[in-house]
Amino acid sequence: MEDASKRRLTSTHAEHYPESSVSRLSQLKPWLLDIGSLLLSLGSVLSVIALLVHYDNKPLPTWHSVTLNTVIGYLAQLAQVCLTGPVGNAISQLKWSRVWQEAKPRSIKDFQRYDAASRGPLGALSVVFMVPVTSLGAALTIAAFAIHPFLQTIPIVRLRLVPSTDLATINRASSFSSSTLDAQGEQAQLSTFDLPSKGAAYAGIFNLTNYGIVATACPTGNCTWNPYTSLGVCRACDAVTAKSTINPEGYDGPDYTWTLPNGGSIQASANTMIVSPTYPVEKYGQLHQYTIVNMTSMYFQAFRGNGGVDSTPPASFECALFFCVKTYSADVSMGQLTETLVSTFPNSSTESGEAQAAITGPLGSHGIAVQPSETIYTSTAHGNFTISPPGDGEQYHIDNTTFAVMRRWFQDSMNPSITASPASSSTLLDMAQAFYDSQLTEDGPAALMDRIATSLTAHMRNLTGETAPGTTQVVEQYMHARWSWAILPLALLALTLIFLIATIALNASQRIPTWRSSALPSLVYGLDESTASAIAAQGPGLAGLEGEAERHLMAMSTDLGVWRLEGTELDRPRRRHHGVRAFEEAAGTPQG
Repeated sequence: MEDASKRRLTSTHAEHYPESSVSRLSQLKPWLLDIGSLLLSLGSVLSVIALLVHYDNKPLPTWHSVTLNTVIGYLAQLAQVCLTGPVGNAISQLKWSRVWQEAKPRSIKDFQRYDAASRGPLGALSVVFMVPVTSLGAALTIAAFAIHPFLQTIPIVRLRLVPSTDLATINRASSFSSSTLDAQGEQAQLSTFDLPSKGAAYAGIFNLTNYGIVATACPTGNCTWNPYTSLGVCRACDAVTAKSTINPEGYDGPDYTWTLPNGGSIQASANTMIVSPTYPVEKYGQLHQYTIVNMTSMYFQAFRGNGGVDSTPPASFECALFFCVKTYSADVSMGQLTETLVSTFPNSSTESGEAQAAITGPLGSHGIAVQPSETIYTSTAHGNFTISPPGDGEQYHIDNTTFAVMRRWFQDSMNPSITASPASSSTLLDMAQAFYDSQLTEDGPAALMDRIATSLTAHMRNLTGETAPGTTQVVEQYMHARWSWAILPLALLALTLIFLIATIALNASQRIPTWRSSALPSLVYGLDESTASAIAAQGPGLAGLEGEAERHLMAMSTDLGVWRLEGTELDRPRRRHHGVRAFEEAAGTPQG
């Protein structure tokens, strides 16, 4: 009877429990889907890289309603999903490896932690500091969520200017004629400086907001002009305060009279400021016969409150306005014009001989044909005042009559003065006020003269209708790849492959069935009845079950070919498998 009982028990066990040996080939087959998923993730990442290599520093492609970023987003999402699947399955398999050694039981709660880690990053945090292989899997689960944002961060859209076929123009002048004829009853017609040109001069004097504006055509809002030239007006100013000398006696008794080398003088007791165009400009003498106006200004900065005079010399300046040829470069960026003055001819450093060779009057003479003090009639010889800059094949012409009337107007206008003791009800004339205000700065009238020259130059350039051609650019969006952001996705793929290989190798070495995340093995080979009952007694609440599970260990037992998770309470010796106990009872062996 005993032998029959043993045979029945052995037969029963053999019918209900599988053999413990698992072939290596059968262990590898279940991983083929995970390997394929990992290859698909790799293919998605490589597809993103291939797209970015193709379009790097190129215009953004136009694929109807689909954008490059949309395609990269889909591929990045696919890469992330296909990577997390194999990692989760490998972590699930490692939970069986952890409890597979019967001699080393593990906490039942660890089994639960591994299962949670296979489901996402929150669960992975609980096992990230366990054994190295498991830690790698947990880290990959957490880091895998960076694949999508990192891949989408690689491309960045930048802006650049590219050539356009549109034409850009900016006004310039190669000639200037701006005189009008006024009928004086039965007398001869007189030439005068026309009002628009006077208005341009006054715009600079009064510092109007729109002075110096040159008409520009830039249809794209971004244009560039290579150096171009234009006829214009230049200014030159020099501080000559140090050259003034004092005569304490003055001309009419005791006084302070200051005199400059060119003959300009001011009496401290009589005037606060004097501006005169009648004295030659000493420093720019080589330009005197070409200038529109030569001007000497002298200004006392302080007077004593008791009416006495100060021995401080007057601030003194010599300035000149003259026709010149200006070379510019310009660009328009986002609709904003920036014009840069490159050079001028003639200028304050031009030698007299060079100026004479390049500047001629209407009859071939050097300098202006009609002196500024003369009345300009229509019977005056007509012609052009011509400037031929060295190295420039173009000639620039100023109508001789225009030159003469312009010179006369400026000489009549630029002679303001302010007395030392003005009447209380007196007001400053406009020109006097402009020069007086300019003297309050360290540079004196230089800024004022510069505004006049700039405003007149713009007026001349806008008058002729001539233009300098420029190139246009349009703003283009292009894709730039920042390859450093691709390091993490590629590294994660490599580490995932290592992790998967390590898991498969560990699984094969322990000859563990490839159960991964399947729930069936837990049901079929579940906890022994005693351990399950002890834990179930604290339920059914999850907190109670987990708390009791912390107090128990378990390992896979294969006694007599019977597979079962056998548990034991912490700090207590493990119970032998109930199947062994049944066998011993049937055999009459005492239980120890």
